Amino acid sequence: MLFSTVPFIYSIVKTTEEYGISTGCIITAVPEETSDAYSEIAAGNKVLITEKTENWYYIELGDSCGWCPKKDIILIK
Repeated sequence: MLFSTVPFIYSIVKTTEEYGISTGCIITAVPEETSDAYSEIAAGNKVLITEKTENWYYIELGDSCGWCPKKDIILIK
């Protein structure tokens, strides 16, 4: 039973992942306008969105991850 449950759960998690395309964004450690930038994602990169606030996404791209303003990410539906 366990062997059939694991792939099912994995498929649910994979289908709930949300992705976006960067329009060129600065990555910060906290979702605040006054936060210092520590990385940048170039325009055109596909990013994984793992968390959301009202105006920010927490995104991941390879080894780079952090908060990016929502206005800088185009959601992929």
